[in-house]
Amino acid sequence: MRFEETVQNFDLVIDKLNPLLSSPLPYTEPEDTVIAKSRPLNRAKRANLSEEQVIKMVSAPNSERDVQKLKIIASVQEYLSSHPRAQQLYDILTSETALQRV
Repeated sequence: MRFEETVQNFDLVIDKLNPLLSSPLPYTEPEDTVIAKSRPLNRAKRANLSEEQVIKMVSAPNSERDVQKLKIIASVQEYLSSHPRAQQLYDILTSETALQRV
């Protein structure tokens, strides 16, 4: 089984594992169900934090999180445009030649 297959449908992994186990693994729930269940739990665990901080910390799909990501991307792009040396260093470090050395 390939990595791509496991991340697209983890239930296929469970199908292969369950015959080998004495106690079968449960199948996954739909993503929207998991998210709906987890939001109140994540919020309760972080009651002392603002909603914005919780959104930053909890890596679950969320439209507010998408808005924050766009703001961060814009901020980084603004910084890089006013600091060309930082952009040059990033380009050097992520060039194919540099990545082949890793």
